Amino acid sequence: KSLYNLLWGNTMHDEPLVGLDYNNDPFPCGAESWQMAEDGSYWDFPLRKELVWTDGTPVTAHDYEWTMKWTMGNGYDFGWYFSDIKNAMPVLNKEMDPSELGVEALDDFTLRIYTNFPCPYLPMVMCFYMAMSKTAFDKHGEMYELDPATYNGCGPWRLTKFDRATGCEFELFKDY
Repeated sequence: KSLYNLLWGNTMHDEPLVGLDYNNDPFPCGAESWQMAEDGSYWDFPLRKELVWTDGTPVTAHDYEWTMKWTMGNGYDFGWYFSDIKNAMPVLNKEMDPSELGVEALDDFTLRIYTNFPCPYLPMVMCFYMAMSKTAFDKHGEMYELDPATYNGCGPWRLTKFDRATGCEFELFKDY
């Protein structure tokens, strides 16, 4: 999604793969942990199995993979931020098919991210990597998160009111 069309405070309602604490040190959010390959060519991110969308379905590595391939393949305006991911810039510039992007779901709960070179800071970059619900996207379109009736997030809050002029309201997502 375009950064300008997201709900502001997006980490309130969508869990990023990695978070940053008060010291800007990375900590697990959507991922349970991470591990860089011995040769530095990729990172594996095992996901939290209890993380669910507000519709009750599990958040999977396939959601994260689909999100990154869709956004980069559709010219995400801040896609350059993820340029350390293998083939990110050619995909973003429509010189390569999104299927060639270095993001892969190894199974339902393991995400692998290939990099252009050994990238020891990649977990910090992933603090802005949030999954979209493909189910809600397919059913309601790209802006499904801007309507409480179609909203499907995976963070600690659920959208109850959306109004760009007066603000948004959220309630605690009890299954978070």
